[in-house]
Amino acid sequence: MKGAVTVFPGSAPHGTLEERKIMPETNDNKPLEDDAVGIEAFDDSELLDPEPQQTPAEPAPKPKKTKRGYTKLELVLVVLLAIAVVVIVRQSGIRNSETQLPKNHPDISSMHGKATSKAKKPGVTLNDGKVGELKKKIEANPQDIDSHKDLGKEYFDAGYYQDANTYFGRALELSPDDLETLLMAGVSEFNVNNFDAAEKHWTHATEVDATKPEPWFNLGYVYLMREPKDEAGLKRAWDKVLELAPDSDMAKAVKEYRQSAPGPVTGSDSKH
Repeated sequence: MKGAVTVFPGSAPHGTLEERKIMPETNDNKPLEDDAVGIEAFDDSELLDPEPQQTPAEPAPKPKKTKRGYTKLELVLVVLLAIAVVVIVRQSGIRNSETQLPKNHPDISSMHGKATSKAKKPGVTLNDGKVGELKKKIEANPQDIDSHKDLGKEYFDAGYYQDANTYFGRALELSPDDLETLLMAGVSEFNVNNFDAAEKHWTHATEVDATKPEPWFNLGYVYLMREPKDEAGLKRAWDKVLELAPDSDMAKAVKEYRQSAPGPVTGSDSKH
């Protein structure tokens, strides 16, 4: 059974691998454990242009702050907050002897086991007042895209990924090409093991704006989770990151992963 991805502060791509055993989120409206990917604030000024580049069809969406301080790049799987290590989950559990971790990888020996009802961070609970306020806005105006997105974020931050998926999904029904929602929805789907859905959202994001490296970076995790690992897809996705943002933290993470990970992809990075 495959499981959620975890981002740790460190020097690996939002992905270098280790494996652990974890159960998917249940349907009893309980949040997952505290090691799932979260949407955190980070400084995106070094990664993307202050003004998004224009596409022939329509202008790319400008970074937008919500009342909770999110920017369009906090979508990157959260990912850029901590370029780090993807914990690969497979049926066999943790296989320390078969995988290689990057330098500064945190100890994950106690992480395998079943998911719990805890939120992703100790003390994090659902903001019922905020949730109620947003639901009233949606009831008054079902076409309110921002309220759907913000409600998805509230559930996401508390670890209620299934509920987050519901509201991100509704936001995408209203605005299918919203880059922020596509990226966040992919993260949320990924955290409940819906890897095909995550791939669909992130692939669409590459079509919405071909100049952004974030969806390509995130897609690498989908290919890492394939059984067997999709080496060709992984190389294609992360080569694109190196092409679009060669000096970014994402590119640095890709290079570190390739230097430390066994397999065909490792040697292919020597030229970058």
